[in-house]
Amino acid sequence: MPSIIKCKRFSLIARDHQYDRQMSYLLNKNRSYLKKYLRWLNKNKTFEDTVRTTSNMKLKWEAKEQFNYLLIDKQDNIIGAIGVANINNLDSHVELGAWLCQDKTGCGYMTEAVNKITQVLFSKKIRRIEAECAITNTASNSLVKRCGFQKECVKKEYFNINGKFEDAVVYIKMNPSRKN
Repeated sequence: MPSIIKCKRFSLIARDHQYDRQMSYLLNKNRSYLKKYLRWLNKNKTFEDTVRTTSNMKLKWEAKEQFNYLLIDKQDNIIGAIGVANINNLDSHVELGAWLCQDKTGCGYMTEAVNKITQVLFSKKIRRIEAECAITNTASNSLVKRCGFQKECVKKEYFNINGKFEDAVVYIKMNPSRKN
């Protein structure tokens, strides 16, 4: 995957330590908004936690196990993140995950990011992209539908979100140029 992907209003930039301070600040500033669905957020409370997370993500990038991008606006500010994980090269499928800071929601940023990363993944011959959303996460469910993902199934009581089990809706998007 490329380390920089240009979008119209921002760039997707591979997670790097140069953004750790800003990331730590942004996560803490948006914590009450993000904590409902970002289950890993409880393990990332300090600047040191953010540095450790970035280091782990960089190792996974180098091993081609996971690709994590920051959404960086024209003023070099982080507005969110998107990642490609659970990469299965044998069967040619991946899973997407993303979040956006609260004051940037409703502006189309994540729609643009998902569409762009989907385009890049399909150009790399990925056949299937999956996204799992908590059934109560209406913003994420709407996002993937808007980006052309189709509902595949519901996994019962799949996510433990703050001590409460919630169903997960699995959405998929198939590469239109796939060959059997």
